[in-house]
Amino acid sequence: METILILTNLLLLLLIALGLFIGKTWIKNTVQYAVKHDYDVLLTNMQEAYSRANEEQKRQHEIRMKSALIAELMAEWVSNPQDLKKLRQLTNEAFLWLPADLASELSLVLSHNENAIDQREFFSRVRKHLLGSDDNLESKNFITYDLSAYEISQIARMNIEAHTLVNFAESSYKGKPFNLGSADNKE
Repeated sequence: METILILTNLLLLLLIALGLFIGKTWIKNTVQYAVKHDYDVLLTNMQEAYSRANEEQKRQHEIRMKSALIAELMAEWVSNPQDLKKLRQLTNEAFLWLPADLASELSLVLSHNENAIDQREFFSRVRKHLLGSDDNLESKNFITYDLSAYEISQIARMNIEAHTLVNFAESSYKGKPFNLGSADNKE
């Protein structure tokens, strides 16, 4: 009987030790899983926030680059350059990303078409395209500067110089950009 009592006590101690070991392991794993899950959720949230911030930063950079291109294009166009390489490049770049309706408006503006909208309205439409419909800056609030007397005199001087070097048909350039005409190879 004493042996049974000893065996029972040993079995009981073994069950208690096994229960404590299993309980300790279960609690340890539960806590580890809970902490790991919390850190995984936190890490996922941080990655998503970083990704959203990165995408927004890319979008803002793209808006700034496109805005700078349109601003430079319009400034170059207004200055009426004799060397049109830069103006052509800027115009071509703008036509590559502008939607069809804005590209058509740009064509009308740059060709001095009588049906063209003014520069401020064009800026306003591009701004709405880039920033979205919640942009409510009106075209009348855009500030543009007329050419200075110096710039006008430089354009006139370059125009006179260009006409002495190139023979333009009289009817081909009235009221149109100065890039029309053909070189006269006659000597």
